[in-house]
Amino acid sequence: MKKPIGSKNIPSKFITKLPNEFKVPTDAVGQRMLKEYGAMFVARGGAIPPNTVIFKDEAEVSSYQSGLAKASANLGGFKIEL
Repeated sequence: MKKPIGSKNIPSKFITKLPNEFKVPTDAVGQRMLKEYGAMFVARGGAIPPNTVIFKDEAEVSSYQSGLAKASANLGGFKIEL
């Protein structure tokens, strides 16, 4: 994967572990979020990470979520859905 301009603060070894379609942020906020929460974007073992750090709108969130398997459980009287 080619490192985009602005990703100089992100180690290249980490970038190579991101999914091929991943949109590496070029702005300071996106890069900071990737630095802080980056592990979730390289998750393996059946996890399906999003292909972006920040979704542009609710439609993009819904599109991502619609492709995920969901399960629910009742914990302490609260329904938890993952």
